[in-house]
Amino acid sequence: MVSRTLKVPSESIIADRFGRVDYVDSYSVPVGRGESVDRLVTKIFCNGPAWVDKLMALRDAVVGCFGLKTASKEGEQVADFYEVGERASLFTVVSRNDHEIVMGEEDRHLVFRTSVLITGTSDASFVHVTTIVRFNNIWGRLYFLPVKPFHRLIVASSVSAVEEPVLRTPG
Repeated sequence: MVSRTLKVPSESIIADRFGRVDYVDSYSVPVGRGESVDRLVTKIFCNGPAWVDKLMALRDAVVGCFGLKTASKEGEQVADFYEVGERASLFTVVSRNDHEIVMGEEDRHLVFRTSVLITGTSDASFVHVTTIVRFNNIWGRLYFLPVKPFHRLIVASSVSAVEEPVLRTPG
């Protein structure tokens, strides 16, 4: 089951050098041992359901009229390893280590970062997908108001798709 919190996981590098954070959420689920962060980025961001693509097309049609960046699939990549500066799905990789990839974009109205982080022990691993947003002006706040419920729905659905059931031993 997907767990949601309103804080950045303590092990995460997502907030490094970001500054003020106006919005944060983090979703987590158990995943199989040995999952790589790159493979999870691909599963979560590149293999989404068709309804997400339709919502993004609608979003792009609306925000394009206001001169905001659209989610162009041009340059979209699916890779075995995502380098800093490359695109991972629709977003640019801005930072990474062996257990986390941070992606993001900047626009006139807001700046955001999304992180995929693997934590855990040899017995149990979890993936955390965290989003932080900084509004640059009132337009960022107004833009995010209708986007927020869809963001939550999309991220929760995408994260739940990689969940691995936790096996319990009879006690």
